[in-house]
Amino acid sequence: MLHERATLQKNHERFVRRVIEHEVIWGLDQGNGFAWCESHVDARASVILFWSDEAYAKRAMKSGFDDCALRSITLFDFLFRWLPGMDADGALAGCNWTADLAGIELRAGDLQAELATAMPDEMIQKYQDQLRQQIAEQNNDA
Repeated sequence: MLHERATLQKNHERFVRRVIEHEVIWGLDQGNGFAWCESHVDARASVILFWSDEAYAKRAMKSGFDDCALRSITLFDFLFRWLPGMDADGALAGCNWTADLAGIELRAGDLQAELATAMPDEMIQKYQDQLRQQIAEQNNDA
């Protein structure tokens, strides 16, 4: 099915807006990782799929992911654990893809930067404080 680029862009923008508002990301857990598909842009890359709303993720389950379980990720973990790991692995992010698996593919580092830029200053400060605290706790445990 053909999709207008503008519609896919709006889906992506909705993802950014809603995950910042609710501080949660939804994925489909396959038991050995999150649902993914092959990239339409880079034959060497896989696209890990994420949604801003539980209902969007449920809808995608009907597209061949019915054996998956819904799983939420905090925005903090997504920004500081998931996206850096995906970037290191060369995986792409697919945000708010349609039920027939169409959407915009982004490098994980680009998505991380886009989310950070869209976040209010108070939220950025809160997340930076939380990150510093976790790093300090890890250093004390070492």
